[in-house]
Amino acid sequence: MNLVEFFNEKNLYTQIKNNFMYTCKDHGGIFKVFCKDTKNNDIFYCKHDFADKKPRIVLVSGLHGDEPGGPLGLFDFYRKCDVNKANFLLLPILNPYGFYKNTRKDDMQRDLNRAWDKNDRQMVVKSKKLIAQFKPNVLFSLHEDKNVDGFYLYPSPNFSQALCRLICKKLKKYIGPITDGEIYGDHVKNGIVSSPNVHKPKCAKSLEYFFEKKNIPNITIEIPANIDLGIRMKIYSSLLGSLFDEKYYKQGC
Repeated sequence: MNLVEFFNEKNLYTQIKNNFMYTCKDHGGIFKVFCKDTKNNDIFYCKHDFADKKPRIVLVSGLHGDEPGGPLGLFDFYRKCDVNKANFLLLPILNPYGFYKNTRKDDMQRDLNRAWDKNDRQMVVKSKKLIAQFKPNVLFSLHEDKNVDGFYLYPSPNFSQALCRLICKKLKKYIGPITDGEIYGDHVKNGIVSSPNVHKPKCAKSLEYFFEKKNIPNITIEIPANIDLGIRMKIYSSLLGSLFDEKYYKQGC
């Protein structure tokens, strides 16, 4: 049984968490449960922080529980990757209740990517501290959108344009971009949101905007959720795997 079949049959958060734990230990990393939600579900991270001169990369997924392609793709990438290429901090499933229930919101019926402007959630407070202490060069946030047929990207103003173009190039092997038009009021061209001012009131409460204000380059990647879960997992796994090869370092963060 492959990973997607397992997920569809059981949908057990604990098993996915354990897969990350075993893989992290096999890779010589640090696995830690850093907080729990109100339903006593563990929220964890995997960290590899051993190479001082290499890029420092944060990978976030699972803020919305009904977007499983990000966490599963991140795991598929993680189990196959060479962790010695960079320093990694993985926050794979920040919404375990939503992941288990296949629902966008958390155990208190809150959208966790509209909660980063405050400090009233333990997960948000501790994640802010973890990421700040890690001092990343770049942060990737993986999402899925049920309302679109193509991918689109929200890069922060200080995110590498070259790396943004590289992400587009890699994604186009699997799915097309939203070429020209609007997404939630923002202008999109060739898959890249170029004027996110209209969306700003909502984005101002997001993880990505919080770290943009901290001057940490970041990008939100959105792929369509209306395609097969196995394909979505493969898209994210292949994208991350191709970014962290030699080309990634030539493009820079």
